[in-house]
Amino acid sequence: MSAIEYRPLGRHGIKVSPLTLGTMMFGGQTDEAVSRRITDKAFEQGVNFIDTANGYNAGASEQVVGRLIAARRQQWVLATKFVNPDPDGAGPNNRRNSDMQAHNSRRAFIKQVALLSAAGAAGLILPGCDKPPKVVDGAPAVIRQRADQVVKFKYPDNPSFDLVYLADSLGYFDGSRTRPDYIGKIAAPQIIPLVGTGEIDFGTRMVPLVISAIASGLDLKVVAAGGKTLQEAPHMKYFVRADSGIFTPKDMEGKTVGFNSFGACAEFVTKKYLREHQVDVDKINWVVIPDNQGEQTLVSRNVDIAIIHPPASGGAEHNPELRKLWSDYDLDKGLGGMAPYSGYGKFIRANPEATQDFVAAIAKAANWVNANPDEARKIVSQRIGTRLELVERYAYIDDLIITEPPIQYYIDILQSEQKIRPGAVSVKDVYTNDFNPFAKAKA
Repeated sequence: MSAIEYRPLGRHGIKVSPLTLGTMMFGGQTDEAVSRRITDKAFEQGVNFIDTANGYNAGASEQVVGRLIAARRQQWVLATKFVNPDPDGAGPNNRRNSDMQAHNSRRAFIKQVALLSAAGAAGLILPGCDKPPKVVDGAPAVIRQRADQVVKFKYPDNPSFDLVYLADSLGYFDGSRTRPDYIGKIAAPQIIPLVGTGEIDFGTRMVPLVISAIASGLDLKVVAAGGKTLQEAPHMKYFVRADSGIFTPKDMEGKTVGFNSFGACAEFVTKKYLREHQVDVDKINWVVIPDNQGEQTLVSRNVDIAIIHPPASGGAEHNPELRKLWSDYDLDKGLGGMAPYSGYGKFIRANPEATQDFVAAIAKAANWVNANPDEARKIVSQRIGTRLELVERYAYIDDLIITEPPIQYYIDILQSEQKIRPGAVSVKDVYTNDFNPFAKAKA
């Protein structure tokens, strides 16, 4: 891996890191203490570009960001947006990009951020000339682990259907010297960047995010496969209001689509499908809405289409005000739906036995979920505090053995979208089955 190479931003002489720190959950699900750790870790790794928006937690994100970057305001490049839906807004002039909303948003942003000594103008300064730290090659190396050592891996404590929580509940870490260390809620868009910098040791997010992170020089590797998209257990679903006139892909032109993040399945699978149906994706307004807010945002008419992942899609599925258009299975038969588990390269190399324990435990949990889908739903229902009937079924790839087609699928997409250079990342750069005992048994 190479060190971070800063890129020019426009024609102003400003340079930014290829990765941007997203702050959608700051001031909300991610509390300020965790947000500060995330921001400090990103800065230590050479990230100098931070993004917020007036719609993130009703402006709380902008306030938190202001406090977090105040001490280094001349070393950060700050971006914000005013076109996201205002969850507290009422009336046509309080949402999207009307002139009045733009004026009010700029004024509110200046008040929220400038008064906290972190105004955007001060933040738009080239970072220092210190060379950013190099990250080492992500290929795992074997380093012996002490026999009596208990290794804890840092992991998000998010309310979701997740194999780590299930493996822990089912006792699949028992008998090993490896245990999860839950560090609090981490917003979905931040998981892969934090794995790549070591703030957390393992995380699960979509393949294109991992590929992009590797292409940008972060140190991580996919160590286990993840979800398997079935017709009866899709990875994500597309909803409109029941009275909507949207029925075909072409109907989406000129509409607003809400989805959980750019750079992942919801963006790339959807755009690929729409282009195949002669839809101009540039005529669609794409906005970021957390999965757990997608249903309400759609009902309140802030978006026209909501792409929602389980378990949050269960509520939308049962809402009589909404209608399901299709699922990702209808779009690509599930090829783009695998959400694998990735590990921080340094942790993997230093703790090969713990990494094998991790993969073995979640692979056992995946097989258990496939054999006991209803029991798994009950456990998750209790964990996330959602009625059982709203927790949808999950399915996982057998033994979590990684195959190459889902990875190549996204490499091809990222190259066609000009997100990565041709040849910048190969399939073998992305994953390893070396820590999966089931893969070794079948070799």
